[in-house]
This record gives sequence, structure tokens and C-alpha cells, in this order.
Amino acid sequence: MGGAVNDKNEQLSYLNQKIEMIGDLLDAIDPEDATIEDIDRILEMLDQLEGKCKVFRHSWENKGAN
Repeated sequence: MGGAVNDKNEQLSYLNQKIEMIGDLLDAIDPEDATIEDIDRILEMLDQLEGKCKVFRHSWENKGAN
């Protein structure tokens, strides 16, 4: 998942992979053993995902203006 992702299909695939990773992490967490650090890591991943969505949105807006 390194390198630039410029194509809409690649961007959506990237987002899908990230969402799947977050889902896998959630599935792997044992509720009895979950820690504040686990929650913080999930929040960090969601913040990163939100940031990437905003970058892609901006890219889509710019391509539509051309």
C-alpha cells in the first residue's frame, strides 16, 4: 500500500482494504482483554482513513473541474 493512488478505482480499493484491516483488527480484539491502547489505535486508524478520504475527495473535485 505504498506509493501514490491516483485512479478512482485504486482509491476505492485502497479505502476498502483499509476498512477491511480495521474490521480484522476489531475481530481480533478480545473484549475481555481490550485496553485503552487498543481503542486509541482504532481511533488513530479511523483518523488516518478520514484524512485519506478527504485527500481522495479533493482529487475527485479537481478532476471534475477540468
